[in-house]
Amino acid sequence: MLSETKFITTSITDNSHNYKETQSMDISKPCILILGGENTNSDSVASSYFRSIKETLKNNRITSNLNLYSACYDFGQRDSKLDRFSLFYQFRTPKQLADINAAYLLSDLSLYPFYNIEPQYINNIYQVALQPRLYAKNGEILPPETIEKNLRNMVIFAHCHGAYVARMLEQKMLQDTNLQKLLSQKPKLLQNMLVINHAPFAPLENYQFTSLSFCSASDTQAGLYTKLDSQIKSAPNECAPAFFGSEFGNIMIADRLKRDINDEHSHIGLRGSHFTDAKLTPSGKILFSIERNALLKGVDAMIKGKAIPTIPQMLSTQYASYQELKRRGMQIYRHFHNR
Repeated sequence: MLSETKFITTSITDNSHNYKETQSMDISKPCILILGGENTNSDSVASSYFRSIKETLKNNRITSNLNLYSACYDFGQRDSKLDRFSLFYQFRTPKQLADINAAYLLSDLSLYPFYNIEPQYINNIYQVALQPRLYAKNGEILPPETIEKNLRNMVIFAHCHGAYVARMLEQKMLQDTNLQKLLSQKPKLLQNMLVINHAPFAPLENYQFTSLSFCSASDTQAGLYTKLDSQIKSAPNECAPAFFGSEFGNIMIADRLKRDINDEHSHIGLRGSHFTDAKLTPSGKILFSIERNALLKGVDAMIKGKAIPTIPQMLSTQYASYQELKRRGMQIYRHFHNR
């Protein structure tokens, strides 16, 4: 298959920085699919995520039975920024977007030749990562129990634009007429896919996958992820580490993550080393420790063939309990809502 998207892969047992190119996945083996930011258009950027994820896993004794895949995007003539905003307009009203200073893009979208045309690289990723988990080689859709197992055998880690890619993959699944029939019988089928987003640049509400997102209120490179965005960004210092539930897309937000504000958008901090922790604010240490816990618990359960842990299980750590994070979220919501 000729593809606009190249995949590279490595194994958790490979202690080097080696990787190889691939256009297929071993769906029988647990894996993490990494969907990087919009600059992930080269092997060097895509493989940098391998180093971060590998160290995170190995530092926490996950050292076997796991493949890692990372996608290298080829946007061609597409504008990734306008592609993202075209997705936002499917989830938000023009007024909601005007409140966060995005309405000017309406005129841009009307002139965008690829508006409402599916990006080819999304289709490429779908064909490699998801289609074999849904369909047999003869083209017949698989039994729901097999699909459930296949979806559970992959965890997605998405950064920035990668959250848009994950949402588009979900949309392709929801548009599949064969899958629609299965979902009428098994409405929770897609919840077997776990997505961990960092600094997401995509709408998060109404996710069909099981998703958890982590971001900074001071991050100027990403936004629009929830309807709270404009209020939180207007007063980031008023947002102590807090969790906002399913109404807002299961997102945890902190006031500021990095000591260097220019590094605020980066996912570096996930691994929890002394080197990366020294770059974090107190809030950053809390958020990254919880994000790391969510990823580790989700991956560990996948490797052991267990169901995805509950959101309270993934969010509760020594730094904060799920109940405390949710309580803070409600306080912050009421604070902004009552202004």
